[in-house]
Amino acid sequence: MLLLGADVRAAVSRCGPLLFAFIIAASSTLAAGTIAIFSTSSMLVNALGVNDAFKIAAALLAKNIGTFQISFLVPMTC
Repeated sequence: MLLLGADVRAAVSRCGPLLFAFIIAASSTLAAGTIAIFSTSSMLVNALGVNDAFKIAAALLAKNIGTFQISFLVPMTC
């Protein structure tokens, strides 16, 4: 948000409950992604190799968190 010139303090005060919900959702996504990576790591490594398996898993996890942020938080600052 700083790169877009948004006032972070005003955004937090205006979007407090939504920001709290985002933090909970992002934390839950991170926890579920971590569990999924550990439970399927052997299959991922066998299929893709060590380096690519964890890069793809991290990219998919970041996509799930980032898509939520762009879809719900950015319009609230307008």
